[in-house]
Amino acid sequence: MIFSEHFTPIAALDLTPIKQKLMVQSGTAWSAEKADAVEAEYRRFLYTMKICPGAEAAPTAEVDRFWRVHIVETKRYAQDCERALGFFLHRPANLKITPMAIQRSH
Repeated sequence: MIFSEHFTPIAALDLTPIKQKLMVQSGTAWSAEKADAVEAEYRRFLYTMKICPGAEAAPTAEVDRFWRVHIVETKRYAQDCERALGFFLHRPANLKITPMAIQRSH
């Protein structure tokens, strides 16, 4: 399969509610620009997990935060995983986080 066949279902996910939560949560309050950037990174993370199932990928702290907000809506998260990945993506409790933050290009 080519890239677009793997990425198309991931790109089709509606992650707007997750971004909105991250833009208003106390302690997070991300700007729309940051939420968009992290959303793009999260989609790339999902793509990596799709093409390398079982890989021990280490997301950035921001991507992990996005992922945890997505997981909270368990029914929707399970449906999104099935549609986009074809399997349920578990988040290990002992997940190692990459300390790098997303760099802004200004």
